[in-house]
Amino acid sequence: MTTDDWQEKRKARRYPLSKKDAVYCVVIRAKSAGTTIALSTVDFSEAGFQFAIIPNMKDDFFTGEKLFLKAIVGTRNLTFNEPIELSVRWQRYDKEVDVVRIGCEICQIATESEKQFIDFITAEVKFKGIRLPDPPAARKSPSAIETAMKLPKLVTPSAIKVISLFGGCGDTRRAVTLLGWVEGALRSRGHRVERIDLFSKTIHGCRGCLKCQHNLNEPGCVQRDDATPILKAMRESDLILCTSPVFLTGFSLPMKALMDRCFSFVRGNCGSPAHTSFIQGRQLALIATAAGAFADEAAPALAAFQQLHRCLKVQLAGELFVEYCRDADALGDDVRFQAKKFAQQLVVRDRNAHAVLIPGHVHAS
Repeated sequence: MTTDDWQEKRKARRYPLSKKDAVYCVVIRAKSAGTTIALSTVDFSEAGFQFAIIPNMKDDFFTGEKLFLKAIVGTRNLTFNEPIELSVRWQRYDKEVDVVRIGCEICQIATESEKQFIDFITAEVKFKGIRLPDPPAARKSPSAIETAMKLPKLVTPSAIKVISLFGGCGDTRRAVTLLGWVEGALRSRGHRVERIDLFSKTIHGCRGCLKCQHNLNEPGCVQRDDATPILKAMRESDLILCTSPVFLTGFSLPMKALMDRCFSFVRGNCGSPAHTSFIQGRQLALIATAAGAFADEAAPALAAFQQLHRCLKVQLAGELFVEYCRDADALGDDVRFQAKKFAQQLVVRDRNAHAVLIPGHVHAS
């Protein structure tokens, strides 16, 4: 990228983020021998990123230092096919006492990674409905990302059948409140939603007997409990919506048991040429709540969910996670709005899966 190119790209409209977005960029510092660090992201554009760091880190970053961007984690997770080279070009010491902002220029970006980045911007703008101001009049042509921001209106697809698997109990009102908002938004658009409360069912764990693998024509399990009709309903649905609170880095007991029983859908080793699934192509989504922070409590559970969707060969429709969610009455209008937007995105075809991370009510320590 030449100096003139960089000066031109600096005019690009920046995509703003707020603290509620909780977006982090995972970068490799060239001087750290491969150690990664997560930087809180303030905004970004086609030209580069602006990060917020704590004041005692400000002397660790110097002009010209090379960083390599691996992933963006937060509202929608994105892992780049290859790291994007960044370079610290300026520092800004704000009047805020708790953060210092640094800016990084994008130095090198491969074509495929640029496409990933543009798709990421497209999904973010579409999901949040942000309308940015028009570019300066002196700008001769829009950037690739600005072009991506000119989005068509969302069109409601034909009605689909949704099986809603609720893995919370009576003490997890925050989860059922959040699920109610999503289900209500789906029903308001004409979709058929059937909820199954897993805690009211008898669901045994997988025995690992592998007898389900002997029948190549039909799924099934030798155990006869309430999981049998649930698995049948999952096979007959278009969208499978799983909802569970996170307890000690894992999903609730009946949700985990049902996930294990989904092994009866799979034939062949995961990832092998013979790998098939009886629910292949279905849409799968997750709603999860936790009393603490995303990184502390939910990351292992979400990693297991990601592996589940690969084994079942289903399409990941989206993930909605609410951290610091301890009181259902404290979930405000902003969370309700995000839940409804999440429901709207679940049924939009031909777009990348998205993950939404939003805070609930943070109690003072």
